[in-house]
Amino acid sequence: MGHLQQQHYEYKLGGSLSIDHPTYIEREADRQLLKQLKRGEFCFVINARQMGKSSLRIRTMKRLQEEGFACVSLDLTSFGTSMPQKDWYESILEELLTKLQQEDNNLDLDLKRDISWNQNIVSCLSKFTNKILDRITTDKIFIFLDEIDCVRGLNFNYADLFLFLQYYYNQKQQNQSPSQDKSLVFALFGNVHPSDLVRRYQVKFNIGRSIPLEGFKFNEITPLTRGLKNKVENPEQILQLVLDWTNGQPLLTQKVCHLIQQAELDGPIDKQWIDDLVQRKIIDRWERNDSPEHLRTIRNQLLQNDRFVRKKLAIYRTILQTDGVEADRSQEQTGLLLSGLVLKNNQSIQVFNQIYQTIFNLNWVQAKLDDLRPYAEKLASWLGSQRQDRSHLLIGQDLEESLDWKTGKSLPQDDNDFFTESRILDERAKTRLRYFRENGFDYEQMMKAIMSWTYGKESLINKIFELIFNYNRDLETDTTAIGESDWLKKLIHSAIIDNSLTLNKEEHKFLMEAKVSNQQEVNIISEQNKKDAIEILNKLIDSNKFPNPQLPIENILKWASLQRSLINAIVAILLNNESEVEHPENIDLIVQQSIIENWRINKASEHLVEISNSLTNNPNYDPYLLLTSYQHILLQNSKRETDGSLTIEQKELESLGLIIQTSDGKIKVSNLIYEKVFNRDWVKQELENLKPYQEKLKKWLESNRQNKSVLLLEEELTQALDWRDGKIVDKEDDYFLAASQIENHFLQNTYLQ
Repeated sequence: MGHLQQQHYEYKLGGSLSIDHPTYIEREADRQLLKQLKRGEFCFVINARQMGKSSLRIRTMKRLQEEGFACVSLDLTSFGTSMPQKDWYESILEELLTKLQQEDNNLDLDLKRDISWNQNIVSCLSKFTNKILDRITTDKIFIFLDEIDCVRGLNFNYADLFLFLQYYYNQKQQNQSPSQDKSLVFALFGNVHPSDLVRRYQVKFNIGRSIPLEGFKFNEITPLTRGLKNKVENPEQILQLVLDWTNGQPLLTQKVCHLIQQAELDGPIDKQWIDDLVQRKIIDRWERNDSPEHLRTIRNQLLQNDRFVRKKLAIYRTILQTDGVEADRSQEQTGLLLSGLVLKNNQSIQVFNQIYQTIFNLNWVQAKLDDLRPYAEKLASWLGSQRQDRSHLLIGQDLEESLDWKTGKSLPQDDNDFFTESRILDERAKTRLRYFRENGFDYEQMMKAIMSWTYGKESLINKIFELIFNYNRDLETDTTAIGESDWLKKLIHSAIIDNSLTLNKEEHKFLMEAKVSNQQEVNIISEQNKKDAIEILNKLIDSNKFPNPQLPIENILKWASLQRSLINAIVAILLNNESEVEHPENIDLIVQQSIIENWRINKASEHLVEISNSLTNNPNYDPYLLLTSYQHILLQNSKRETDGSLTIEQKELESLGLIIQTSDGKIKVSNLIYEKVFNRDWVKQELENLKPYQEKLKKWLESNRQNKSVLLLEEELTQALDWRDGKIVDKEDDYFLAASQIENHFLQNTYLQ
C-alpha cells in the first residue's frame, strides 16, 4: 500500500503553520479568541510550548484582517534584552507605528515628534496610543504581543508594560478611553502568565480573559485524515489510535501521523502496529529520536529552576501514583502545567498523554529526585539573603538527612559553607534549648518559632536564646499545652513589657521592616505602600517614646495592615498621647475611641469619610451594586476566586483600597478598621438609604403590608422598577414592588370601567 501514499500532503513537524496549511486544526480556542477579541476583550493565551499558540495567532490575525481590521503582531524577543528601558519601549512603539502606517497610509505620526519621555513609562505609552486612536481611521486596532515571557531577561523593571495594559483596560471598562468609537484590543501569547511575570515587582495583574488551548479532539481532526487516506483503509480509526497515545498534543499527533505516512507497510495497520511504531520511533532512545526537539524541551523545563524542581517532581510523582491530584494555584503546579507534561482536567491535574507517562515514568522521576539537593530551596534563600538570614539554615532531622545525602558527593563551596553554618546553628540550638530536649519538648518546633519571630537575624536569635536559657528552669507553662509558638510569643511579650528583653534601634527597625514585608497581602501591594508604611513606623521608633516599640507596631499592623492614612493616623495619636500606651490593650482602646467610634466627626478618621463617600456617591459605578458586592465579601468573610479575576465592582472596591486580593485568590476586607467601621449594619443602612422607595416600603411593612396608600403608582413605580433592574434586593422589596404593580393594574382597570 506504500505506493498509494499522497504526494502533496505533508504533516508539519514543529514551527508555526502557514495560514493555508492543510493540517491546521481549528479548535475551540480559535472560535473563542476571535469572538472575544471582536467584543473588545483583553485576551491572553498562556500555554506550554508547541501547543499551537503561534499558529493560532497567525490564523486569528488573518481572519480579523479579512474583516477589515488593523492588526499588528509584535514579537518581544525581537527587541532583545540588553537595551536601556527607554530604548526598549521606543523600539516597540516604533515597530508598532511602522506596521500601523502600512495598514493606514494616512496615519500621520512621528515617534520623535509626538512622544516625550519626561513622564513615567505608563503615561508615555498611554498618551502615544491615544494619539494613534485619534488619528487612525479604523475602529479597532488588534495588537498581538508574542513571547511575553522573554521580558524576564530584561535588566530593568518591566512591570510598566503590564501596568499600562491594565490601566488602558480599566479606562476602557469605565468608558473613559479617549475615543468612545475606537479602541486598542490586546492579545498576549506566551509560556508564563502575566501575573507571574510581575509578581517579583509586587504588582498584581488580574485583567483579561484566558483562552484555553487544549489538545486536538477526535471530532476536530478530520483534516489530518487526508494524509492517511491513500495509506490506510480506515484513517479515522487509525487517528483514534494515534490520539490514544498523544491525547491530541499537536506536535506529537502530527509526528505520529508523519511516521505512519512514511512507513513501509507489510500488512494492515492495527493497534499493535501503532503501539510498536510509537515504541520504536519515539519512546526507545527518546533523547536521540527527539526531532524536532520536544521531549527534551519538556524535560529541561521541568528540571530548570533548582529552587522549585524538587517540589515539582514530588507533585508529578504523586500524579503518577494516584492518576491525578487536586488542582490548586501553586507555583509548582503552574510550572508543571506550563511544561506541557500535565494538563488540568476539571479540577484534577493529570499526565497529558501516554507517551509522556511512559517516558517520564516513576523510575525516571525517582532517579531525578535522588540527584537533587534536598535542601536546594533553603540554600537558594540563604544565598539570596547574602548569607544573613539564618532561618534558612538546616537543623535537626533536616540537617541529618541532608548530611546523609551529601556523603560521597563533591559539592560546590557554597554548599559546604551552608552545611558549616547549619552545623554551628544546630549545635548552639541544642545547647541553649537543652531543657526542652531533655524534657521531651520538640526543640525543632521551638527553633521554627524563634526564626519566625527573629526573621533569621543572628543578634536577635542570640537574645532569644539567652532569654529562654535564663527562664527555662522556672517554666510554669507546659509548652505542650499551648504549643511552642504561643509559649514563645507569651514569653517575648512578657520580657518586652518588663524590659528583660531589650533591642537596639537597628534591631527594632529590622523587625518592623520584616513584619511589613511579611504581611499576608504583601505580594499584591505595591512597593510604594510598603515604603510608606516603613517610613511612618520609623518615626515611631525614632521618637524614643517607646522603649520597646514592637508591641505597638504589631498592633498598628493588626488594625491598619499597610493602609498609609490609617497607619499615619494611629502613629500620630500615639506620639501625641501623654499617657502610657505601649500595652496592646491600651492601643486597642485608643484605636476604638479615636478612630472607629464617631468616625464621621473624628479628625483622625477623615480617611474613612472619604472611603464612605467614594462608595455611596461613586461617579463611575452604581453605589448600590458596589455596596452589594462589598456586602457579599463581608458575609463570606473571604472568597476564593477560581480564575483569579474580579468583577468590575470588585475592581473598583480594590482601587478604593477597601478590599484586597491575596496570593491564593481570596478576596478580603483590607484591614480590621475597615471591617469594624464598614460593617454589616453600616452596609445594610446605606443600601436602604439608596433605595428610592425606602420610606414607603418601611411604612408598608409597619402596616403589616396592609397600607395600600403608600404603594408606588404610575411614574414613581416605573422609576422604581428601572432602578430595581439588575440589582439584588430583599424579598420584602420584591413583594412591595409586586403589590404596587397589582394595585396599579387594579386602578387602571377601575378607571377604564
